[in-house]
Amino acid sequence: MINFPKRKRDKDNPYVLLYSEETNSYMVKFKDSRNVIQIVEISTSVFEAFNKFELDDISQMHKIDKHIEHSEIYEEKLYTRALNKPKSIENIVERKILISKIFEIIESLPIVQQRRIKMYYIDELSLKEIAKIEKCSFQAVNKSINLALKKIKI
Repeated sequence: MINFPKRKRDKDNPYVLLYSEETNSYMVKFKDSRNVIQIVEISTSVFEAFNKFELDDISQMHKIDKHIEHSEIYEEKLYTRALNKPKSIENIVERKILISKIFEIIESLPIVQQRRIKMYYIDELSLKEIAKIEKCSFQAVNKSINLALKKIKI
């Protein structure tokens, strides 16, 4: 006797489908009310009905597993799942102060260095693109930006 077919079963499914090659018959195995295992021979049409029920049951279990939340969702859990997490007022204020200080420092640089730093870090242009825009060499742009960074660090 072989189990037919091997499938994931719901915990509430009380039976197992079997097939006997020797007798070429289908059977169903289950526990009765006295908790005794019973094996009953069934017809092909009954087997097909049980089989269809199992397939529908498996399909329903897959839907539940994929699409339904299995735990309670609290505000804290939603916050941790958020893509754009809200920033605290302190963080926003600190960031604005930091940005204003950075712009003050950049404005203390010579105009050419200011322009190149802004193009490189704010506009995110490459050194080659800046050199092409300003019609100068790549090395000149690189040197200018490096000197500006050294001045800013002091």
